[in-house]
Amino acid sequence: MSRFDDLKNDCINLQKEVTKRKNDLCGKIINNDIKLFMKEFPERMIEDNDGKFIYDDCLIIREVEGFLDIIDERGTAFGWYFDVEIDELITSDLFKYQGELYLVSDLKETNILDWEEEIFKVINKFKRSLEIINNFDLNKKEYRYYSCHEDILCKDFSEVLKVVLEREPIVI
Repeated sequence: MSRFDDLKNDCINLQKEVTKRKNDLCGKIINNDIKLFMKEFPERMIEDNDGKFIYDDCLIIREVEGFLDIIDERGTAFGWYFDVEIDELITSDLFKYQGELYLVSDLKETNILDWEEEIFKVINKFKRSLEIINNFDLNKKEYRYYSCHEDILCKDFSEVLKVVLEREPIVI
């Protein structure tokens, strides 16, 4: 293997580790928030046999690979996918070089003259992301719903539920 292949593989492996650790951390946060909410409002939320949570007989809530997945079954079903916001965390191997976007995972040895420096920059971002994950304050989390037409930031799980329930369901 060439030095290029070694660096590229190191970068890809770090990306996989960051993604897995982020998903694990976010899954832990989400499940903890759901359990705390259930303790506070046991009459409003129950857990079914499939590990899903039912809120007020209209929302199906679960954690999926580090995301908060909510299906609003009022009217026609609508899906919400909230991410736990972790500032400065990088999970993509995308970088910009001379005005063009590249993925380390797609690089060929001849794509870029300064490939080694660029790969090192991405590797360092992934190492920094692992530090962020290791030192993340579980009390300083926010949830983000993002789509092509809206970006919603919620300070906690209760606000997530409020935002979802305030949305008028589409009834056909």
